Amino acid sequence: MLSLPYYFNTTAVRSFKIVLSDYGMPIDCIMEDTIKSEDLHNTISKKLMVKYLSTTTQELDKVEGKMVGDYQRPFGVMTMKMNGQLKNVHFLIATGSAKTYICKEVLNSFKFTIPNPNETFAVRLNKRQIMANVTPDDRYYKDLNILGTDYLDLYKAELLMRYLELDLAITFNDK
Repeated sequence: MLSLPYYFNTTAVRSFKIVLSDYGMPIDCIMEDTIKSEDLHNTISKKLMVKYLSTTTQELDKVEGKMVGDYQRPFGVMTMKMNGQLKNVHFLIATGSAKTYICKEVLNSFKFTIPNPNETFAVRLNKRQIMANVTPDDRYYKDLNILGTDYLDLYKAELLMRYLELDLAITFNDK
């Protein structure tokens, strides 16, 4: 008997594969564990020991973070600079995403208006410029900021994820 991947077996598992080809972002999702804005402001902020969307005066260079939730999703703290403001923003580190996404809540906190949500825009994350996309409103991850492989590759990132300690670090070799 053939052993098929879990996403072909519709009765055996509660998770499923979503392939968002128009966003270049395949994600295994478990709908019962969807992370929302209030989780970023509360649970994840406490785990990372940095308040979500708090104003700061110091731009970070390295990314530090924690594994969060029942499925140990990797979240890191980054500084985001836009419109003369600098804030701490929590990102899901998603090596399955080719693009970096910023949610509307974050953009609104910077008073940044996007004329067309399908267009990219320039943003500065941890002293480095990237062209980002707006997180789509019609997706279950609409409240998340996603650090994609575009950023990691462009700045020659080294990603260390320690599941025993439930932490992560990203350093850059771009200098």
